[in-house]
Amino acid sequence: MGGSDPGDHTGDLISLALSSSRVTNLIVVLGAHYAHSDKLIEKFRSEKIDLKRNLSASELRDVMEQCPLAILPPSTMAMEYASVGGGLFLKQTADNQEGFYRFFTGEGLAADVSTWRSHESPGGFETFIPQCEGNQKKYFDGRSGARLLKEFRSLYWNRSLRLRNAASEDSSLLFNWANDPQTRQNAFSTAAIPWETHQRWFQSKLASGETKIFIAGVDEIPMAQIRFELEGNGSWKISFSIDPAWRGRGLAAHILKIGVKSMRALGKTGPFFGEVKPDNVPSWRAFETAGFTKLVASTETRVVYQMV
Repeated sequence: MGGSDPGDHTGDLISLALSSSRVTNLIVVLGAHYAHSDKLIEKFRSEKIDLKRNLSASELRDVMEQCPLAILPPSTMAMEYASVGGGLFLKQTADNQEGFYRFFTGEGLAADVSTWRSHESPGGFETFIPQCEGNQKKYFDGRSGARLLKEFRSLYWNRSLRLRNAASEDSSLLFNWANDPQTRQNAFSTAAIPWETHQRWFQSKLASGETKIFIAGVDEIPMAQIRFELEGNGSWKISFSIDPAWRGRGLAAHILKIGVKSMRALGKTGPFFGEVKPDNVPSWRAFETAGFTKLVASTETRVVYQMV
């Protein structure tokens, strides 16, 4: 019940747990500054209580894994227990716990400790525990590290990623990206591109007023390219590729976003669209993350995404 538990809620909750015939093993973890130790030990001297104090993080985790039921304050401790999973009861002891309390009880991750008695009937705890665990896994699925990394990468790209116009000296760079094995696999035409063919194509696109090619990068390090080509109906078709060294970092969606933003800054209002193979999951996820909408016109061989 917190580091010091000035109201000594711990003793009352121990009494509640001990009064239940369903509880066969009771582990009590005290805060480092708990001020009622002597009183607690004297009161429950004859009871079988496993009393622990000053546990390390790994020791606390081990205790949580042993306990299918827990009574905790609505705090970060409750979040840690929910990450392990189990039937969770909450006892609010401070006003600043209100947010945690409302979230946990409102989403079914925990119940107020006042409902303890209602779960003591046969099958009560057995039903309550998997219900809590199922709801806890919606929010505490062990992937928070990956989600945080994604958010920090997004912040980094938003701040640091820049576009510049492609130039003649980028020909070799784009040639190598275009002939990367994964790029060819994801292309609608999978054959390797000869250098002479690429050179003619690239120079014609640079000279065309109906094509715009940007190089994306950070601190003059080229990481990707995005190309916009004007179609007969006035829409702009998008193609992009990422340097193999920079794939898997959420870069594609940001290139799409700033690419469209750059085109609009040039007075090109769109609509903008891209076509991807149905099995090219990273690309269609990038379009969706960037705010593009999947069109009904998509077929079994190509998926079309558009931004108006």
